[in-house]
Amino acid sequence: MRRFSAIPWPRSPSLVRARANPTRPVAESIKKAASDVAYDLMLYYEGNQTGKVPGILPGPPPDGDYYWWQGGAMWGTLIDYWHLTGDASYNEVVLQAMIHQRGEPQNAYMPPNWTASMGNDDQGFWGMSAMAAAELKFPEPPENVPSWLELAQGVWNTQASPERHDDVCGGGMRWQVPHWNIGYDYKNTIANGIFFNMGMRLARYTGDDTFRQRAEKTYNWLVNVGYIDDNFNVYDGGHDYANCTNIAKAQFSYNAGVLMQGMATAYNYVSPLSFLPLRCSEPSLLHSWVECPALLVVRKDGEIAHPSPWPVTLARCRLNILTDSNPIDDRRGPPDVGQPARQARQPDHRVLLPPGRHGRGTL
Repeated sequence: MRRFSAIPWPRSPSLVRARANPTRPVAESIKKAASDVAYDLMLYYEGNQTGKVPGILPGPPPDGDYYWWQGGAMWGTLIDYWHLTGDASYNEVVLQAMIHQRGEPQNAYMPPNWTASMGNDDQGFWGMSAMAAAELKFPEPPENVPSWLELAQGVWNTQASPERHDDVCGGGMRWQVPHWNIGYDYKNTIANGIFFNMGMRLARYTGDDTFRQRAEKTYNWLVNVGYIDDNFNVYDGGHDYANCTNIAKAQFSYNAGVLMQGMATAYNYVSPLSFLPLRCSEPSLLHSWVECPALLVVRKDGEIAHPSPWPVTLARCRLNILTDSNPIDDRRGPPDVGQPARQARQPDHRVLLPPGRHGRGTL
């Protein structure tokens, strides 16, 4: 049997070519790889074709594989792509999609076609994409359409309304918005985490501390209800009929991710944070999921910065990210809505990161 030698890092074809040709800047190689991924991603999208609906991916099942929220997440990814690479190839498509799905007359990403099956997290993904567009100065919509900031505020304001909050489990938003939806009895981390995320980002962007106060209250609820434990494990949620004590201990990276971005933004907006210890000598959610010296700080221009004098170190993902030691109650849901997509985003391998002045690491 022919033996093949191990392929040296990096394994991405674009990066391998860059290593073979040291005159080619690594940054350009990374941009090329990102361009390839963006192109492949857009092959799934049909909304810019005649007779199709702008903004959504084919679905939901059984009509296609994708849900409404995944379109919102995709546009946010492409906004980041434009900002980081300077490639505006998809900007017009992103603009059309984000405007078409904004949901008139509320302009809060509650389009009539999806409102009856709306989850707070679904709406929130579109809201975070609008927030990113405002932060990163993505080209604004036409004058007859609300700005990105106004659209993001529209999402947050609808979710801040008393109708979205109650005293069951001591507070918090429910997963679903309509009371007839399966999953209305489930209060989960992603819905409340996005509300926290957007509140902190709106506070920093606008300087209005009301956003921070509501966001901080939501974070404290997540801790008090046990969705964030003493070791800063971030769990998925619980049901109202059990007073949210039957916690589903599945750990998805997007739950921790929205909280980490919110924390990083909060740290930038007001430091030190009164409601969470962030000194390297103390535990926190941020350096439970990221090594303490790599604590992220987000500048007002949307860039990620690392606070001096802490050195940059490499993030480390939890190895048990897909485990579920306390499965969701089969009797009461939540259904498997979006579960394959969430699992697809979880790495089941260790990815090599670029060697550099900080040494080689794994993610």
